[in-house]
Amino acid sequence: MTISDDICGTYALTHCNGKVAPTNATLTIHRSGEAVTAHVTVANDLRGPVQYENHHIVGSLNSTEKEATPTQASVEESLSKGFADGLDVVIHINQVLFKNTSSSFVFARSSKLSDLDGEHAIIAINDQPPNQEMIMRFTPDGNGGSFVIADIVNSLRGNCQIDAGLLRGELATTQVETDDTLTMVEKLIREGFHKGFYICKGESGIQLQSSDATIQLCRIVTLNDLKGEYLLKSFNGCVVPTCKQPGVAFTPGNGNEVDISIVVANRIRGTAVLNQNILSSEEPLMSTRMMGTEGEAQLESAFNVGFQYGLEAISNGNELTLKNQDCKFVLVKEATPETQHGSPTYKGTYYSKCFKTEGNGLLFRIINDHEKKWAFYNDTEEYRMLVHATFGARSHIEALDNATMHQDDDGRYVVEVTVAPQATEMFIQGDVNGFKVVYDAEPS
Repeated sequence: MTISDDICGTYALTHCNGKVAPTNATLTIHRSGEAVTAHVTVANDLRGPVQYENHHIVGSLNSTEKEATPTQASVEESLSKGFADGLDVVIHINQVLFKNTSSSFVFARSSKLSDLDGEHAIIAINDQPPNQEMIMRFTPDGNGGSFVIADIVNSLRGNCQIDAGLLRGELATTQVETDDTLTMVEKLIREGFHKGFYICKGESGIQLQSSDATIQLCRIVTLNDLKGEYLLKSFNGCVVPTCKQPGVAFTPGNGNEVDISIVVANRIRGTAVLNQNILSSEEPLMSTRMMGTEGEAQLESAFNVGFQYGLEAISNGNELTLKNQDCKFVLVKEATPETQHGSPTYKGTYYSKCFKTEGNGLLFRIINDHEKKWAFYNDTEEYRMLVHATFGARSHIEALDNATMHQDDDGRYVVEVTVAPQATEMFIQGDVNGFKVVYDAEPS
């Protein structure tokens, strides 16, 4: 993956110059070989080649020059000038900030090509289930696009990429004769890729939408997809108050078996079998005997019973949903820093290195997106780390544990904390609207 792949995808404008976006605007950035293209749609289409390097993007966008409202024209002019002058880029999970001295834009990423990577079952076409097994596979081509194979009766094959917010490609086909219904399915898929599919992400998986067809995909989950450590985001749609961060780890075993390790109040272990996206355990999971709260006990029981009855696994990016008719667990992949002298005691869904040019990063900022919490971990043995952060006045945050907070004369929130060697310090919780962080190190 090249650096430019980090920024590729389809986005929607959420904020312009510090305020909620006054009109709808979409942005698509895609790569073809070494060429990177940006495509903005407001009232007009603004499109052109851009260069992206060292977290800075610059390029000239040409407009179709159709009629626009004053508000739309103002946003188009600001975006066009911003790209022409050059914009610094800050990427945070699926949110991207573009800024320079005169303007700033926040975009939320709705999809990227890598969301499609892997093998999917086609489970519905125009809301009707198929009358036979149908598979669609996407494999990165290393050139900014993806190879796609759709096996219906014939095998449809080609290359695709996201362009102007649509998944487009030209598919060739084998020439096996089939009945009219399946011929129509193959035609809908080929024409959909030719005209372009919108990519929509839902609980059941990816949905491809064209002017003529809606194709519902369900990712075929493999043991490799499951492998890793996850944090519990919700149980039956709610956050469960717990003393520890609840987590689940999956380790592939023999055949279709996967070893399970769950931490709530107790540590629960067992083995399940993955069969057609269903995880099930023939035996009860084994648990330690620590006393937890009533909520923790209910959560532990739900995990144990759920795996015995069977849980459908739905993989969607860094989220994994396990569900049956009685329960639903939403898990988020844990982001684990590569540390040298220990490990953080707080687990997050995202992390960044604070000293990017020094060793392994020395100090890590850890963010748990669904808990809306920040923490810092000091991965040194001999330095105290001083953290000084300023958050925008429209932020809604509180300082945690040893962190201190006050407001300056402009209403901005100033938060500070000192992190001892190999220690983790909780920092803030809440909604952040712009921030700047300064770090310093001193001998302990």
